[in-house]
Amino acid sequence: MLFSKAMDKKTPEKDPQSDILIGHGAFGVDYVPKKLRARVEGGRVYAGKKGEIPSGKAKAIPLDRFTIALFRVDDEYYAIKDACPHADYPLSKSQLVSRYTVMCTSHNWQFDIRDGHCVKIGHCGHATPDLTVRSFPVEVEGEDLWVVVESRGAP
Repeated sequence: MLFSKAMDKKTPEKDPQSDILIGHGAFGVDYVPKKLRARVEGGRVYAGKKGEIPSGKAKAIPLDRFTIALFRVDDEYYAIKDACPHADYPLSKSQLVSRYTVMCTSHNWQFDIRDGHCVKIGHCGHATPDLTVRSFPVEVEGEDLWVVVESRGAP
């Protein structure tokens, strides 16, 4: 009888970001409370209004398991995973060094924000073409920005 009562209790789901709280997150990565994380709705997340991000800057959009860096270049918007593959440093905290290239301020790795491919690995030279940061389509609906994070099949 005691065993069946124990089986009926639901174990709480582990917060995907809990490792950050106990000091096992990546350098520069901040814990974001659940209530402040973006929710995925129909395979995409609401990223805000067009005028919220100054041109040449980025906005971090935290999800449960990763964060998106949304960049604005004039009236164009690009989204990539907000983590340099070298040490997971947030690319949204970095700067654009050319129109479409963000340079990680941790170790100077550079990525094209349009498709996430690595342009240069710090002082080591050029990267192989297969090294990328995940990129995401951005949809503009009027003044609203949406980032597609899950593939959506045709209706």
